Amino acid sequence: MNISFSIEKKVKSRIDISRDLLTNDDTRIHSDFFTPEIKPTKKSAPLAVLLSLAIPGAGETYADNFSSGKYYLISEAGLWITYFGFNMYGSWIQTDAREFAKTYAGVSLQGKNDKFFVNVGNYMSVDEFNSIKLLNRQSDKLYNPPSQYYWKWRTNQERLRFRRMRIQSDETYNNLKFVGIGVLLNHIASAVNAAISTSSYNKSIGSSLTFQLKPTKVPYLSFPQGIQLSCYKSF
Repeated sequence: MNISFSIEKKVKSRIDISRDLLTNDDTRIHSDFFTPEIKPTKKSAPLAVLLSLAIPGAGETYADNFSSGKYYLISEAGLWITYFGFNMYGSWIQTDAREFAKTYAGVSLQGKNDKFFVNVGNYMSVDEFNSIKLLNRQSDKLYNPPSQYYWKWRTNQERLRFRRMRIQSDETYNNLKFVGIGVLLNHIASAVNAAISTSSYNKSIGSSLTFQLKPTKVPYLSFPQGIQLSCYKSF
């Protein structure tokens, strides 16, 4: 008894294999895997405001509008340079004025407040100051003992010169307040501009192009499978 076996080998063409891949659920390439959307995300207006309140121009940069934010950043740098400049200049004048009083009026600089130097510039000596306060019945304002707060100008011209230097120093320090107000206003203005920039940015991406990649059949090719690039316009 003879038993024979017949084995048939079937060779599939590339077209058959491609057809099987596109129709077989187990081996099908899911289109969702190939459909990423390339679309910019919206910006947060509160975050942009906070960034600009902290550093002017930062909120505009976050909202992709550094072209306007750079002016607030430059203004901020200029204001701080001005602030430190005034502070250093006022300190120099104050130091020079007090050293002048030490040399020409015998003032001891240690432990003295600004009010004391105002009086040094307004009166020729501590004795004159105490005498006037006694006449005005202001004994609580006397410098006692006088030796700790001694001063006596040699000439009235020297006293007036010290007084001008002290006033110039005070005016320079007062300018720091205006610079500080400028810094505050610059932060607020930048925050408002950052909010406007964020709103404009979000509106612009609302009408932007969206791109998708997905697999598709390309009938006129020998291998009927490819990738389709789709472009969508949002309004």
